[in-house]
Amino acid sequence: MNSLFIIISLGIVGASFMVIST
Repeated sequence: MNSLFIIISLGIVGASFMVIST
């Protein structure tokens, strides 16, 4: 299902945002 892909995508985006924020 696309559910997994969406969760992984969200996780990557979140981590990226955290790194940029720092």
